[in-house]
Amino acid sequence: MRLPDDDDALIRASDLLGDRARGIPPILPMSRTTLFVRVRAGDFPLPVRLGARAVAWRAGDIRAWLAGLAPARAPVEWRARRRCVR
Repeated sequence: MRLPDDDDALIRASDLLGDRARGIPPILPMSRTTLFVRVRAGDFPLPVRLGARAVAWRAGDIRAWLAGLAPARAPVEWRARRRCVR
């Protein structure tokens, strides 16, 4: 699954982490426990409460979090490798 284009779209934990029973591939490679540990530690965006036992995350918050993980890299000049043929 990929993130919806709408930043206000809500994504449930089962959609973020995948669900093998329903055949949903994960967006984030972490366990449910790790997800909520990161939320409590402030390392992951806070979810939106949908009900007494249901939460979801805004797609824009997840997209911004993922963008913050990507390291800023300086452009690299690639050179073709020469093969030695004997």
